Amino acid sequence: MLLALAGPRVVGVIPFTTSHPTTYEQEPVALGGGGWAWTGRFGPFTGVPIGPSSFITAAHIGQSVGTSFTWNGQTYRTVATEGDGQSDLQVWHVCGAFPGFAPRVSSDLRKGEGIVVIGRGTGRGDEVLVDRGLGPETAGWLWGANNGVLRWGTNTVDSVADGSVVGLYGPVVLFDFDGDAGDDECSVSVGDSGGPVWVQRSNEWQLAAINFATDSEFRTTPDGPILNGALFDFRGLYRLGSGGVWELEPANGDVPAPASSVSTRLWPRRQWVDGVILRAPDPAALLAAGRIDGPFAPAVGSSHDPVRREFRIPVGVGPAFFRVSGPAGPILRDIRLDGARVVVRYD
Repeated sequence: MLLALAGPRVVGVIPFTTSHPTTYEQEPVALGGGGWAWTGRFGPFTGVPIGPSSFITAAHIGQSVGTSFTWNGQTYRTVATEGDGQSDLQVWHVCGAFPGFAPRVSSDLRKGEGIVVIGRGTGRGDEVLVDRGLGPETAGWLWGANNGVLRWGTNTVDSVADGSVVGLYGPVVLFDFDGDAGDDECSVSVGDSGGPVWVQRSNEWQLAAINFATDSEFRTTPDGPILNGALFDFRGLYRLGSGGVWELEPANGDVPAPASSVSTRLWPRRQWVDGVILRAPDPAALLAAGRIDGPFAPAVGSSHDPVRREFRIPVGVGPAFFRVSGPAGPILRDIRLDGARVVVRYD
């Protein structure tokens, strides 16, 4: 398994078909949105709001406090984070608040369920051809170039497991690139880490998992160059075995050997996620004083819009000095007059 992490080969969700490639770069309206509207951008990756000021992504992508998270037309500064010691999940907190947050899965994923997978990057690259005795046949596609485009695809749950079964950790869901979900079926690849997996429950798309890793490294010979790609049938190719040796996948038989993608399931870690959301930093506060050296106290009569990240306070008599404070470390953006009110904005 290769972590779906960033690097010089960042690519995105790879669908079976390319007849209408831009279809996968737009919200899947025919699927009722498929969770697209809840998916935000976190640096070169993705994340999903799951609390008033918290979003979730993959832990292994790294990133640092201060990295911007953009969703619903607003850009937020991250101010704190907490990783899960028992999975690849990471929850981040922002300064301000989201106007809403995604519904999380109401029960665990089950084998055979249809899912929508979202990630960033390119579509598929050149064909991978394998000769299994009848001439070259298409086995899948190499990863394409890096452009960071958000894309969606579908798949079907093949199994749920403990991550140690596939050399990872935490509760995971596996879905093969075998075409059983039709032309929209996808595989994930490098750059899709942190992307969401959605399942439809109670007539809504619920967040069920976060992209983790994919089975993607193959060779045509035991010591040849590594081919990174999305393969629906890697029979006749070599891949790294559990003992660290490149092993040939037998080409005999008629049953394809598809590559698998792996995402971390949220349901088994729901109590940890709930706890982290409760530990989000308190919202910012506006303090005011009549002198620049204080003393500062809560601004009387002020209103707070945490989504727009601004305070409004009536204009008073005499000078006034303002300070935005809070455990999230807000940064003062500007102060301006709007009619009879002073507007203080922060990030």
